[in-house]
Amino acid sequence: MDVIKHKSLYPLFIFLFVLFPTFPTYTKSGVYLGTFIPLIISTCFFIFICLKKKLLPRFATKLAFSYFIFFIGLTFLSLIVDSGRIVMRDFIELIKPVLGLLAFTSGYVWFDSLRDFKIYLVKPFIILLLIVASIGVLEATAGLDVITHVLYTAPRPVLEGKALSPFGITYFFATFMLLGCLLFLFLALSVSKWYSLAFFTTILALLLSQSRTLILSLAVAVFFVSFVYIFYVGFPYRRRVFFSGLTIILSSMIVVLMFPSLIEDQLSYAYIGIKHLLSNGIDLGSEQGSANIRVSQFIWVVNNSSTANIIGSGIGKGYVPLLESFYALYVYRYGAIGVMLYVFLGIFFLIMTLRVAKAALSLYDWHMFSLSMAMNVFLIVLPITSLSSVITDQIIFIPFYYGFLGFFVKYYYISKTYRCANYLSFR
Repeated sequence: MDVIKHKSLYPLFIFLFVLFPTFPTYTKSGVYLGTFIPLIISTCFFIFICLKKKLLPRFATKLAFSYFIFFIGLTFLSLIVDSGRIVMRDFIELIKPVLGLLAFTSGYVWFDSLRDFKIYLVKPFIILLLIVASIGVLEATAGLDVITHVLYTAPRPVLEGKALSPFGITYFFATFMLLGCLLFLFLALSVSKWYSLAFFTTILALLLSQSRTLILSLAVAVFFVSFVYIFYVGFPYRRRVFFSGLTIILSSMIVVLMFPSLIEDQLSYAYIGIKHLLSNGIDLGSEQGSANIRVSQFIWVVNNSSTANIIGSGIGKGYVPLLESFYALYVYRYGAIGVMLYVFLGIFFLIMTLRVAKAALSLYDWHMFSLSMAMNVFLIVLPITSLSSVITDQIIFIPFYYGFLGFFVKYYYISKTYRCANYLSFR
């Protein structure tokens, strides 16, 4: 069986993975039924083919296996340390490193030519982003929630009027839209101005999610692109990016100042929360407001660690309070060792995005350039998005985070080989 024939399956895979209905009203474990099963079956099948064909180089295999096996080991240690308070959901964490390994290795072996990345990765991802954004906007504004509550999201009063399907959680939906905003911004600057429409559509979808953390992340991302990208020596459109970002910032400020009542009416949850935080700041003694709750969770972790936070002190699925942010959850679950490993991988990914961007520039591959720069800025603001949850640890995002890392490493390897071959041919 020729693996090359299966490269066109990736678009189908990500579409099914994201849009596959979970029917949460009828299945208590709808999220897991809708994500675990398709991911495990699909990736295991593909990895079996790739290993049979010996397509994985030893170095990449050893590095990936070492990283994820280390996390499995840290998870086991947390389970042992906190064995008295284990719940069944804790054991799900043992599967996540396996899924991450499958996502990375499948991303690495899926394509074997530079052309494949544009056709089978970037363009399908663009279509998926537009579909998800459209579902979210219609769900929040046009009554589509009648359908999405059956397919993706169990109805709750707190979710009324928000965009969140097909992810079921506003934070997950908004994070996906943040990546879309950044991708369409760079595509609008480098490929076609028509992508500006997609850029504003994903911004609208993100705002309608009313995720305050992601609205803040979007603001920081736009600020970063506007005032920091201009110092990326050797990268194109730096002046255009600066003026475009400045226009977006000024326009947003004008809208906020001129139409505060409209914003409060349409985005009441986000508006009230942000206003409360700006007015009252962080109150360490208060349990009111998301920011105060997450600070309290971190303080709880510091005070309740049984291992001096060197390794994990427990998984925490059955805890009250339930740990949410990266800064509380990962410190408690994996300790300083796990946090350092995670940060190291993030830095490696960040460096790889710049290398891929430069490689794509040399090949005039504007689609991969745009995707790599979008991921670059996304990783820059990831410490902010991680205030609410560890998004890269969520099952629905594992194929994108670790899978895209595999794609980027492979693209860089192929482009390097291609450039060396061209250099030798012209000598």
